[in-house]
Amino acid sequence: LARTTELIDTYQPDLIYFDWWIAHPTFRRSLPTMLAYYYNQGAARTEADRGVVVNYKLGAFPEGAGTLDIERGQLTGIHPTHWQTD
Repeated sequence: LARTTELIDTYQPDLIYFDWWIAHPTFRRSLPTMLAYYYNQGAARTEADRGVVVNYKLGAFPEGAGTLDIERGQLTGIHPTHWQTD
């Protein structure tokens, strides 16, 4: 995740997409810190440039912490937060 932080600092991306590997137990302890860092960096931008998004799979983040991605499928019923399918 140090590389992800470097990417955030260098390129200031509007969106970061994590695939399945981010849910691996190895990253569990550092994910909240990285996510907070990214959202805080986005909030510190000028108002015109604010608005960063994290896309993730497999419940790697708590509900509402980013945009859940369902690959080749869909959720059943109405979901309380935003999500996407690809």
